[in-house]
Amino acid sequence: MQHVSNYDYLFAGAGASASLLLLALHKRGLLRGKRVLILDPDTKQHNDKTYCFWAHLEEPILVDLGPLINAHWSKLEVAGQPPQDLEKQVYARISSLALYEHLRQLGEQEGWERRMGTVERVGSNDPGAWAEVGGERIQARRILDSRPPEPGTVGPHEVHLWQSFVGWQVRTEAPALDPTCFSMMDFEVPQAENTQFVYVLPTSPHEALVEFTRFGAEKITDAQAEEALGAYIASRWGRAHVLAQERGQIPMSSATHRSADLPHVWNLGGRAGRIKPSTGYAFKSMYEWSETAAAEWSAPNPPEGRQRPRHRFYDRLLLSILQHEPHRGKGLFEKLFAQQKPRRIFEFLDEKMPLAQELRMLVLLPWAPFLRAIVRQHPHTLRALLLTFLTLLLLALDGTKHAQSWTGGLLALLGLVWIGLPHGAVDHLLETGSLQPQKLPRFVAHYLGLAAAMGAVWLLAPVAGLALFLIYSAGHFGQADGQTWSWRAPRSWAWGASVFFYLLATHVPETSVIVHALCGLHWTLALPPWTLLLWLPVAFKEKNTSWQITLLWLILSAWIPLLLAFGLYFVGQHSWNGWTHLQRGTGRTARSLWLQSLPFHLGAWLLLGLALWLWPQFSPFSPSPTVPAAVAPFFVFLSCISFPHVWAMHQFYARWASQTPK
Repeated sequence: MQHVSNYDYLFAGAGASASLLLLALHKRGLLRGKRVLILDPDTKQHNDKTYCFWAHLEEPILVDLGPLINAHWSKLEVAGQPPQDLEKQVYARISSLALYEHLRQLGEQEGWERRMGTVERVGSNDPGAWAEVGGERIQARRILDSRPPEPGTVGPHEVHLWQSFVGWQVRTEAPALDPTCFSMMDFEVPQAENTQFVYVLPTSPHEALVEFTRFGAEKITDAQAEEALGAYIASRWGRAHVLAQERGQIPMSSATHRSADLPHVWNLGGRAGRIKPSTGYAFKSMYEWSETAAAEWSAPNPPEGRQRPRHRFYDRLLLSILQHEPHRGKGLFEKLFAQQKPRRIFEFLDEKMPLAQELRMLVLLPWAPFLRAIVRQHPHTLRALLLTFLTLLLLALDGTKHAQSWTGGLLALLGLVWIGLPHGAVDHLLETGSLQPQKLPRFVAHYLGLAAAMGAVWLLAPVAGLALFLIYSAGHFGQADGQTWSWRAPRSWAWGASVFFYLLATHVPETSVIVHALCGLHWTLALPPWTLLLWLPVAFKEKNTSWQITLLWLILSAWIPLLLAFGLYFVGQHSWNGWTHLQRGTGRTARSLWLQSLPFHLGAWLLLGLALWLWPQFSPFSPSPTVPAAVAPFFVFLSCISFPHVWAMHQFYARWASQTPK
């Protein structure tokens, strides 16, 4: 492989982000006397995009890019509202060809080398960084990588949509256009189960760029766009001639697809997460980032420039609504534009609005779609908050033990009926795929055989039964939590063991009585409530909010009775997680899954009744007056039906992992 080692800067890609950075560096003289190589698989000799942005009249972007701006507007007609003045702001347009040609001329003056080629791979080494292009390795002090971001795995709560668009440059026969006013997000087009709208950017009374845009999971086709654009133009201006066309697609994803950060490699544009997920606007933010990067050019690492957490939160909610309730997109945008002046909306989209003003703006929007989006996007955090609330409620009832016991018992019963037992009563679906009568006898016999084997261990060697129950339960609980939080097996098992033994060891008197009723031993292992805080630094490092809150309520659970603490974890954490995984893994709704579980769910209650009846006749250990007589047989019953369930879920998770894209 040939090595070329005498470039100072290599630009992998020559799109908007690379062009803007080259302009910023050139303006400061930072490329004078440097060897610069620009690599792109395209010649960049045609107008493939239109870049639009808004700006105050005094903003530097209008000065720096002024010669490239081919149109601008001072008035806005948006979402069916009357035209509004932009109040010392303009909406400007630059054609991609104008930007490319300007950079080409500048590169010829400065001696920048330009080559066609696809950068296949980049890496770092001691001298700087390298790029592989068509079997050749090219060395540079620094690589500026603006290639499209590598696709990442979209998680279960992430949203991935497309902003796809088709634009026609048209000339109308009648002078029907106002060249000082552009139209943004005109929703008076068929929505077709998506969020669809039209931009109109007039450049004369007769000419305009009319762009049809879709926010949706499916990209718009040429035929769909042609039909919509033709009808839109005809209904407003009559006959018109199409002079030119453009089309494009921009990913709108809540997932972070940032590429790996390598020494001497700076990611640009979409590769650095500079495209705003909820709108697709990126040009102005890329300009501002380029100015910052040029000012900090001597630094070893690029400027951060990431979204603030609250803006990522807003974007995720909006994308979730557009994905799951696309029919609401039109109404939400129209209400937003009806309530706010354009300058306020632009300030919000630029992520430069003060928090207090943001909240005043957001509170005027319909709440219900956003609340549903919060539930969809943050189910684990909301579940952890709910469990924290229930733990605090039980703590508040500590002074009235009767009320605490009844409240806790009612919650436990409802939880067991809702998902506690049902989540373990659909194992037949994991083996057979559906309720198949011809396969049920064999499945039931196998299942009951394993449960009976575990029951025999309890009868013949109770200590071994307890040890086995603790070991596989800790692993099973940890596996479900680990699947939720995308952990590897060692951490999942360590977490499950720490939680299981924490619950027992922070309730020593109760644990000892129950263990004695089960196997005749006395439990002596005691742990202080702060033990789980050892996990907290890891939870904060990984910014796992639901884990952080889970640690909080687990610590609080040390001060409520053991059975209530165990019930909250078993139903509210473990069963909830398992139920969610089963829904996704089987592709069934919660209602369908619950109905499928019903025969085995009812059977589990019958077996529990049988266990309660048989236990006093077979157990050699006398019950304690301080613990309900049903506690020991309930745990034995739970261990018996859990034994085959744990193995079924282990196989389910293994298959699921093998089918999940890496």
